[in-house]
Amino acid sequence: MLHGPSSACVLAIFTGECIEANMTSQYDTPERPVLCMGCGLKSAIYINEYTKFPFSEIQTATSDFSKENLLGEGGFGHVYKGQLNGGQLIAAKLRKEASFEGYTEFFTEMQVFRFARHRNIVGLLGYCCEETHNILVYEYICNNSLEWHLFDQSANLLEWNKRHAIAIGIAKGMRFLHEECRAGPIIHLDLQPSNVLLTHDFVPMLGDFGFAKWKACKVSSETMILGPSGYLAPEHAEHGIASVKTDVFAFGILLFQLISGRKVLEEHGRWCTHILQWSRWLRPLHSTYW
Repeated sequence: MLHGPSSACVLAIFTGECIEANMTSQYDTPERPVLCMGCGLKSAIYINEYTKFPFSEIQTATSDFSKENLLGEGGFGHVYKGQLNGGQLIAAKLRKEASFEGYTEFFTEMQVFRFARHRNIVGLLGYCCEETHNILVYEYICNNSLEWHLFDQSANLLEWNKRHAIAIGIAKGMRFLHEECRAGPIIHLDLQPSNVLLTHDFVPMLGDFGFAKWKACKVSSETMILGPSGYLAPEHAEHGIASVKTDVFAFGILLFQLISGRKVLEEHGRWCTHILQWSRWLRPLHSTYW
């Protein structure tokens, strides 16, 4: 029996559209395509409808949401690594029961991923809505986030050719959302290194669409506060205006991080420096070579 937000979620998105699939048929085939040549990780077969997972299956896949399988934590909730019976590796995002914002993000991501099927966008396999449990089930991406590779001290330094390939891949994913998606333009509104996942082949995949919007719009002050302040375009931060240009601004910041290796905000005692302040060193180069 479904109650409250869970029931509304299922009725709003899936009534008359999604068919509850056989739980073993889509992920146990040996013919699944390779997602990462580096480690041999396989992708799920392309599916037109999401799978409705029972809570018990996600619980088993993640070893009862064990600490060993915890991949990360955010405002939405926790993300756990898991493995389905057929061998498919997953990342299960479990909404915090007390988080209303988490429910909103859950609902938004469900809508966006119905249309966002692209090589450079993380694949959503299905969902779970049982009682108070709201879970999104994604393909597991094997090589951590771009943030980890840029700023974690234990990570190997990214070579320039990899940085270039990552930038191109992110741009392709954003172009799809803005220009090629049938339901577009979809505005991500949360583009930053922590939301770009990588394979061992360093193919970037965009994730975390909880703040996403369709078409240009004006968003509430609450949404702006929740967003990543260092990546907010001025018109979005000051007036709440969201458009594809908002994502382009964030991409520019991310590109600067790929080039410079700097964090978007750096603390210096009581002061904080934004990465754009470091762009001043580019001006002499621009005057000399362009």
